Amino acid sequence: MARPRIYVHRNGAWARRYLDQANVEHLAQFADVTDDSPLEAVPPDLAARLKGADGILSLNGIGADDITPEVLRQAGTVKVAAISHWFHGLHDRATAGWRAAGVEVIDSSDGNNFAVAQWTLGAAITGTLRFAELDRAMRAGEKWPEHEFFSGILDEHRVGIIGLGRIGRLVAGLFKPFNVELVGYDRYVGPDQAADMGVRWMPLDELMRTSTIITFHIPVTDETRRMITRAHIESIPEGALLINSARTAILDYEAFVKGLKAGRFRAIVDVYEPEPPPLDDLLRSLPNVVMTPHVAGSTVRMCHACGRIAISALRAWFQKNG
Repeated sequence: MARPRIYVHRNGAWARRYLDQANVEHLAQFADVTDDSPLEAVPPDLAARLKGADGILSLNGIGADDITPEVLRQAGTVKVAAISHWFHGLHDRATAGWRAAGVEVIDSSDGNNFAVAQWTLGAAITGTLRFAELDRAMRAGEKWPEHEFFSGILDEHRVGIIGLGRIGRLVAGLFKPFNVELVGYDRYVGPDQAADMGVRWMPLDELMRTSTIITFHIPVTDETRRMITRAHIESIPEGALLINSARTAILDYEAFVKGLKAGRFRAIVDVYEPEPPPLDDLLRSLPNVVMTPHVAGSTVRMCHACGRIAISALRAWFQKNG
């Protein structure tokens, strides 16, 4: 089999986070490469740069829109593209055009999904064991905080997963080794599909009022915007732990903050309104809130994993299709 040629389109400053030395070597094992990933601007001769390319490696999403159906038609040789990143707004717009031009598109973005799922499990564990509260007490001057029975464990919690898509499924899998009850809601996933994930499907209202750990994994769409209402938030069990690495637009944010201010439940959050939250934002001062700066899916190893998974997908495609 002749070595395919792979075109890596621009993503500027993000380039070497995805195409690090290990991934460069991985790609070079089976393909010849035209690497425009370090570029900040569209190359003026983009169609010529693509000429003779058999595949596209699309990392991060930046630059995806540059490769229009017309550019692909001018290049005339591209058969497949592997995309790998969480900026799906950019990729989604490009994907339709690529497919219309006859290019097979492989979504290989699980590197980011794995990172978010692992952050979620970490949040559940640290939130249940109260690491942050104990750390704050000791740093504030308590020599040996009197919290012998303050911490908990995951055992016997009802974990409510809202959104059973790619990230929600991974989250369910990570929780399986623990003695928890997994329940989930997704309007596009039925009870049988949920059961295949080890999750008991549950209506949203019931999940919100009965789960002691609740985690959100839904995108922002017209259907999901403010889907978690004030009534849902007011129904959360006393002392429950909410985990949000999705977006604040999915819930009534005012009611969410009000509930936290009242101390009814606890939260570990990675997303805010606005971002970054002002220094005087109420959440920064609440003892029942743990904050991270929108990093659930943004890690160095995640970028490497996204690149590795996409490169492996291209290698497998060319081994199968020649």
